[in-house]
Amino acid sequence: MLTVYLLSIDMKRLAQVLSTTVLILSILEAVTVDGTTKSYRSSRKSGITDIWNISIPNWAEEALLDGNSFGSIPFGYFVSLPQLTRLDLDSNQINFVADYAFIDLSNLIWLDFWNNKLEVITVRMLKGLYILEELWLYKNHIHTLQLGCFSELTNLKHLLLNDNQLKTVPEGVFYPNHLPIRLSYFTIHENPLLCDCQIFWILAGEGKWITINGKYKTICSQPPSLSGTSWSTNITQNLNCTPESGKYFGQLARYCRMLVIQWDKYLLS
Repeated sequence: MLTVYLLSIDMKRLAQVLSTTVLILSILEAVTVDGTTKSYRSSRKSGITDIWNISIPNWAEEALLDGNSFGSIPFGYFVSLPQLTRLDLDSNQINFVADYAFIDLSNLIWLDFWNNKLEVITVRMLKGLYILEELWLYKNHIHTLQLGCFSELTNLKHLLLNDNQLKTVPEGVFYPNHLPIRLSYFTIHENPLLCDCQIFWILAGEGKWITINGKYKTICSQPPSLSGTSWSTNITQNLNCTPESGKYFGQLARYCRMLVIQWDKYLLS
């Protein structure tokens, strides 16, 4: 009887089912780590060029979307993912992130953008990430940090900006809110840094609210008098700056952020 039953199976149909199953498993994989943290992973190097082709289940606490080929993060993609605490987007081709792209991820703690093609961190890109602790932006093409772009990240502990194209990190990136209580891990090496009074606020905060990691690798590119000088030396004495040097930039940043806040209220009204 068993032999007759097996012969009655439509072998062509069975082959189609097996082929489809293998394809699905090669593209999407959901796993549970240690029986507690619910993680979702899209298969690495699967050639996914549109993030909409990845469907993150709403039970996921971690979404590992690294190693694909999509180039943008659209508004509305992360709706209905209230439990997500970690998001890995590293090693893609991302060069565009829509305003308010992460607005629904109110519980996100870890955001990894390592090894992408970001050029500008805009003022609305990271909106809503109030409890974010880890922000990895290293090894991109970032040349501009807009004033207020980190304004809501008051819980931030680790900020990685190394291996980009930054010439400066203006004090206004955290305005109008308070600076994080303590940035215990901050990297900015491997950037073409202009060491002047606009960057003095970082140096003045070293050992107080910020810990600069990789200081010996953090090198001034400009001005010529400081070119090649490592931050591991006491470069502040050569900058001729005072703690009030960034006051003008701070006032300008607060004014710009006030305009942004008013505009946001108008858009959401």
